[in-house]
This record gives sequence, C-alpha cells and structure tokens, in this order.
Amino acid sequence: MKMTADRSLTALVASILLLSAFFQISDARALEQVYAAFEKDGKPTLMYRPKSTPRFNQKYDLTVGILPVQDRRVMNFYWYKDDLFEEPIPLGLSDILYNELRSSQLFKNVKRVNAPLPSNSDNTALQAYKEEHGVDMLISADLVAFNMLREKAGKLTTGVQTGAVVAAPTRVMIDIAMFAQLIHLESGTLIWADLVERRGQAFALMGVLAPEEVGSLTRQTLSFVFGDLKMLLSAGGKIMVKR
Repeated sequence: MKMTADRSLTALVASILLLSAFFQISDARALEQVYAAFEKDGKPTLMYRPKSTPRFNQKYDLTVGILPVQDRRVMNFYWYKDDLFEEPIPLGLSDILYNELRSSQLFKNVKRVNAPLPSNSDNTALQAYKEEHGVDMLISADLVAFNMLREKAGKLTTGVQTGAVVAAPTRVMIDIAMFAQLIHLESGTLIWADLVERRGQAFALMGVLAPEEVGSLTRQTLSFVFGDLKMLLSAGGKIMVKR
C-alpha cells in the first residue's frame, strides 16, 4: 500500500514538473511565442467596419476636422515590441477615428486635417486656421494606453478522481485609453474633453492567444472605445444646445 502511494506521489510530482515546463510560460517565453506566431501566421489588422447602430442625430451642423492621433504612451503594445499589427498603431487609430465619426452622422461634414493648431491659439490665429483648412470645429486625440497584458487566472489544480494536474488559464487583457477634445474654432471654446478607456479580456489555455485572436480582441475593444467616444460627443452636443 505504501509503495502504491509513493508511486502516485511520484507521478503527481512528475506531472506538476512537466506542466511547469510546458504550460507555466514565463513572460519571456510567452514573448518569444507571441512573436513567432505573428511571424508565422501574419499580423492582424486594427481596421474594422464601424457599426451601423446606434445612429445619432446630427448634433453639429458644422464641418469638423480630425487631427492625427498623437501617441503619448509610456509602454509599447507588448513588452518592447509595438509592430504586431499591419498598421502602425497611431496611424491605424487615426483612420478608425475618421471612419467612426464620418459614419456617426454627428457632424455635417468630417475631414482630415494634418496641420497642428498654432502654438499661439488666440482668436485671430484660430480664425485664420479655420479659414485655411475649411473647418468649423476640430477634434484632437492623444493615445495614452494601448497595451496587451497577461496574468495567471488561478493556480494549478488536480482532479479529484484522476489526480491529473490542470494548468490555470492565462487572462489576456487589452487596455486602451484615449484623451480627446472638441474645439469650436470661431469662438475658441472647448466644447468637450474626456478620457475614454476600455479593457477587453480573453482567456488563453496555453498561455498565449493566436495572432487573429489578439486582433479580434483588440478590434472589439477599439469599437467599444470609439462607441463611448461617440456617445459622449452626442451627450455633449445636447448639453451645448440646452445652454
């Protein structure tokens, strides 16, 4: 009986060690696996088709200019790498911002503007900027977070009957945060400004997600971020009208 128990204990320890070697992936090992998978399967895209609903009533019978999204992050997307998508991240988000606002119908017209606001943003400078670029309002957005994080969602467990060791899944999180503001150029009024942030998450049984799973989770999280942004712009419009 003692020999049987010893053998069971030995088998259990061996199982734990085996799982530790293959399933308890360190961050460095996970990093290598993520990059290898992206090299093999290809980089996913950030782009998606904006949702057709909800449709917003036009809040601003004006033309809004969209400035390129500025990258203000202090961390790369995952560890020291930032090139896991087809598009450079700030460029991709600039395109999404334009597409989302154009399809939202919140503004009469939406156009891209690449020229930054003048450093001396007095009324005269803002009026000159308005006339030069043919816009009445301007939206600027700073990307402050766009990161993938990983953490264990539990501990190793053993089956009650079989004694088999089951590795805990890994929680993969996509954090996105963006500070945006809307300016009325003729009056120099800051109409709206807010921080919009979301976290998307999924569980990876083998420690890492496949590239397209990362892409799908990222696009879903982005759609929530820009959905929140449109809702806030819509609410800001109502507040402005009531005043």
